[in-house]
Amino acid sequence: MSDTAAHLVDHIFKEVPVRQWVLSFPFRLRYLMAYDPNIQSRVLEITVRSISSFYKQKAKRLGIASAETGAVTVIQRFGGSVNLNPHFHMLFTDGVMKLGEFATMQVSDEDVHFVCQRLKTRIIRALQKRGLWDKDDENFELAQDKLALNQMMGGSLQNRLAFGEKKGQKPAQVGKVIERPWALPSGPRMSYQDGFSLHANVKIGRKNREGLERLARYVARPAYAKDRVERGKEGQILWRLKKQWSDGTTHLRFSEEEFLERLISLIPPPRINLIRYHGVFSPRHRERHLSIPQKKLKRPTLRDTERLEYRTPWAVLLKRVFKSEVLQCEKCKNKYEYVCEITNPYIIKKMLTHLGFTIESVTPSPPRAPPCSIYATSGHEHDQRVSDDFF
Repeated sequence: MSDTAAHLVDHIFKEVPVRQWVLSFPFRLRYLMAYDPNIQSRVLEITVRSISSFYKQKAKRLGIASAETGAVTVIQRFGGSVNLNPHFHMLFTDGVMKLGEFATMQVSDEDVHFVCQRLKTRIIRALQKRGLWDKDDENFELAQDKLALNQMMGGSLQNRLAFGEKKGQKPAQVGKVIERPWALPSGPRMSYQDGFSLHANVKIGRKNREGLERLARYVARPAYAKDRVERGKEGQILWRLKKQWSDGTTHLRFSEEEFLERLISLIPPPRINLIRYHGVFSPRHRERHLSIPQKKLKRPTLRDTERLEYRTPWAVLLKRVFKSEVLQCEKCKNKYEYVCEITNPYIIKKMLTHLGFTIESVTPSPPRAPPCSIYATSGHEHDQRVSDDFF
């Protein structure tokens, strides 16, 4: 999460305004996307093309021809109630680029409604061509391969349990006071049309790099936070909601098996990228080198190597996220530096003695127990031992 956010801020987004577009889908489409990664990729392709064409058409009306857009999509498969909910968080440059130059475009409520209508029409048309969408049929059947997993996904999508005595029921709600009907979502730069919900009201200014990194950490966060899982009095698991629901619900109660069922449904398919790069940020785009921050050349030192770091060092991430300098000495305020690893017991003892530490002679335990009887149960007439040639 933090490493991905640092990469996006340092190596992908230049100092340009960034707008977050969030798109969620009807329940039928959520299941298709969770079951088939190819359908998910096709839906994402249509979505990004619809938003990009909106920016390009606006730029063309302003006299900017042959412009390009840049975006990064994080595919989230989870919802706030630890349920399966595939949806897209897309970080778009809020405008267009051409040969490294950027032009900002304004987004209004009407623009969001227009884009939502366009992508909804295109997605449904693409699904109908594959025979996966019938407007007259509101029901859908689960795929028969990997039936147990598909039942878990189907139940999690509808916030219901797939197995056990409570099969088909919703998890118990803690704190619920009254029953309230579902309300149509609304707000600035938000559109809801037949289950397709598009939100684009979050914008980060070009100079707000810390805000951009916080937003990137938010969209790249894992499926659940450990501190939101609590143990109930009767051994049940309580999931604390991020925000209290309108009916007063604050927690959802699961048994251990029911909670594992929810977690299993959130696991993405293997070999599927959940972070995608589009437009000028895609790896093979001809203008990518002009649209991303240039690498800062530093003076080489003796400690530099040719190996590229795949991950940001943990100390650097702690400093960026928590503003904590863990490698700074509390006494002299200088920075710790790695010198070498010491594994020789004689040298370790000599150094600890010099520093004034008390040394206790400790005999290490054996790596495993000695060979014993094959039969662990006592009472056998013959105590059979492991022979020497067994190893």
